[in-house]
Amino acid sequence: AYMGGVYIVQSETDDAMLMNTLAVVFIAEIEALLYHAFTSDVMRQSLESMRPVVVDMGNKKRLVMWLFCSILAPLATVFVALAMVSYTHRMDCPSFQLSWKLFSDTAQSFVDEAGPPIVA
Repeated sequence: AYMGGVYIVQSETDDAMLMNTLAVVFIAEIEALLYHAFTSDVMRQSLESMRPVVVDMGNKKRLVMWLFCSILAPLATVFVALAMVSYTHRMDCPSFQLSWKLFSDTAQSFVDEAGPPIVA
């Protein structure tokens, strides 16, 4: 809600504020709209009368889960992606050689387009 308020307040015109307000209301209410659109009355009643699921978790398990989800899983994802790219590269393009000259040429083209630096 706070970020939606900040988004609305930063509107430059009245029209933009109106449109941003409608956008924030849409985002806030879309979950309920989808829930009512895609669940039947019987399913809603069943979900609302269910017993809650209780999970007892100690601090040690929370720490391990946090380490896994925040550090190990993203690193594993990056490693697997790099391995897949490397394998595909070796199988499909065995003669391709990546050169740092390609990157330096691209960087130089950005410098050339920007022009000389402005010194104040």
